[in-house]
Amino acid sequence: MEVFSQLMESAAIEGKIDYHPRYKPLKLTHLCFVDDLLLFTNGSKESITAILDLLNTFYHWFGLKLNPEKSEIFTGGISDEYVTDLVIGSGFKRGMLPVRYLGLPLVYGKLSSKHCEALTKRIVKRIRSWSVKHPSYVGRVQLINSVLFSMANYWCYHFILLKKVIKLVYQKCRSFLRKGLEQHASGSKISWETVCLPKAEGGLGIEDLSL
Repeated sequence: MEVFSQLMESAAIEGKIDYHPRYKPLKLTHLCFVDDLLLFTNGSKESITAILDLLNTFYHWFGLKLNPEKSEIFTGGISDEYVTDLVIGSGFKRGMLPVRYLGLPLVYGKLSSKHCEALTKRIVKRIRSWSVKHPSYVGRVQLINSVLFSMANYWCYHFILLKKVIKLVYQKCRSFLRKGLEQHASGSKISWETVCLPKAEGGLGIEDLSL
């Protein structure tokens, strides 16, 4: 990727690729991750064409070809008609902001509840897939601890989740534990606080995400 970086930087210096307005002072054209590449430009058709030419050159040199089906184009401040032209010209899919990397939203500033919708949707999707199989109460406890809370903990490792997001995650898990569904469930004689206590203290050892 060092060669590709040099190609991008040279193309920007020569004026073939225009910088993204926000990154022009930094002269930033791209960021490389383990399995992903983020490219930044002003969104002109000339810049997109130049980038595609560089990717094609890189392919002929090293045999590494871009897969348009796994590539997305993110835009801001331009018309839908122009975006459509860019999508058709590049062959990329149109992505929606915020950008997600390794399942997490790449956000600038404070995390909002809207940014966390992907987490709650994944939890609901898992619960619905399990509900049709009617797992036992013990099985539901195990699924909450090993799968649902693992998802939530992954987010907690990178972000400070809002209290209302944690509350919503608890609500979904509590409903699944009591009724095997993700809809709101009431009528339990044991409080959720008691359920979250360690087993030695009479609980089920479900982790407290707020800690």
